[in-house]
Amino acid sequence: MIDNDLLYLVGNIFPDHELIDIRILRAETMGFSGACVEDLHCTWKINNNSSTMPVEYLFLKHVVFESLQETTPKATVVKNIRDRLSYQNELNSMGNLVPEWRKYGINVPTLYESIHTFNNEKEICGNERFLFLSEGMRHRATHIVEFGRNEFSSTLRCMARMHAVYMGLCGNSSLSQNQNEDDEGKGPSPENKDTVTDIMPNAHSINSKYGVWSQGTHLALSKRPAGEVDGLASIWKDFCAAFAWPDLADVGEKLMQVAPMVSELLSSTNHDRNYKSSTIIHGDMKPANIFFPREKHTEGNNTCTAVDYDDVYVIDFQWTGIGLGVTDIVYMIATACSDECLSTLDIDRDVLLPYYNMLCEVYTLRHQSQGGSSSEEATGLNEYSYTSLQIDFKLALLDYVRWAVAYRLKGQTPAKYAEQRENVNINLGAYRRSEAIMRFLFDKTKVYLEELDSILRIPEKT
Repeated sequence: MIDNDLLYLVGNIFPDHELIDIRILRAETMGFSGACVEDLHCTWKINNNSSTMPVEYLFLKHVVFESLQETTPKATVVKNIRDRLSYQNELNSMGNLVPEWRKYGINVPTLYESIHTFNNEKEICGNERFLFLSEGMRHRATHIVEFGRNEFSSTLRCMARMHAVYMGLCGNSSLSQNQNEDDEGKGPSPENKDTVTDIMPNAHSINSKYGVWSQGTHLALSKRPAGEVDGLASIWKDFCAAFAWPDLADVGEKLMQVAPMVSELLSSTNHDRNYKSSTIIHGDMKPANIFFPREKHTEGNNTCTAVDYDDVYVIDFQWTGIGLGVTDIVYMIATACSDECLSTLDIDRDVLLPYYNMLCEVYTLRHQSQGGSSSEEATGLNEYSYTSLQIDFKLALLDYVRWAVAYRLKGQTPAKYAEQRENVNINLGAYRRSEAIMRFLFDKTKVYLEELDSILRIPEKT
């Protein structure tokens, strides 16, 4: 909805020019947190004497949280606070992380303005509002719902660059969501911090160095509702029965048993194991959060548009935080791979080796830019072997499948998969409509579980 506040806000971004009109091209309400998102087209009266040019297309994301009372059910409070913190996380990511990422070729749409207001009147949480106004992408870029080899490889390189920038620099410093030195306007009220701290799991803490989740991504077991994993074995068995995979029916029981151990091995709080390889991960690396710019070119008398696969743009940093880069890799395979891409995908040749090579290249550039050594924690890729990366990938796949089965696959059938293929939703991962991806993930789970004992006997991070 366009009101005087929005007109004023947009007009002030480029004060040398006169804003004539704003038109909404697309408006949508996001299902997870209820945020309103809009693609805007702006018409300006250009001041030719100005050294700046206004942008024609903008993207607006806006969410308002109402006050919570003492009588609000605990589950509602937990989700509400988690949503609030996720938007604070995005604000901090844009301010603290993105500038450094841009130095190494990671493209993120420009954030022109952000507003965060918080009004607490001694409820658990008061009214809170977040607004993001950024560069619009849809007029010159496109989402691709299912990745072929070009899109997959390009996004993989982008992830490797992102991960290399902060690898070995994250440490294990964290504060709870109510322990920031300056809490004013930053989230749940410090006056009620004991109440909120009692309600929220420790996994929802904020890293004090970068202001983002101390455990990136929303699927970490420590962030999931208590007891969620308890139904994994039965959901797995039902899924295998529905899809006629009797050879895999018993695998879910073992996955359920080892899930807490796997989660602990991957945890950013497992400092002894992961401090060298921990980095900043995106945490929600799905097609809806990735843009591929369209480039116009001329062929004969025709103007054609082609996708530029080497110029990926990444958006949405609500679940960005500390973790292992393989978490993002597995996430992308499960949510973005087309069946055709998956059918010839070799994990070492097509995924881990190119990722590791790019990781090495950018990590070396970063290391050299710091005069050959980091003044803080000069650890990271020089002590993170390819063997360790392979081990972490297998653990991350087991962890992802645990989440997907326990949370997403209950009651799924071939008929529902066919319906979801017919009515594709870019916010639902490809694994929600592709039997091939689920078979791939289940097969890998069986193999990796069989290897788990030997995996854990290999000296790690050497």
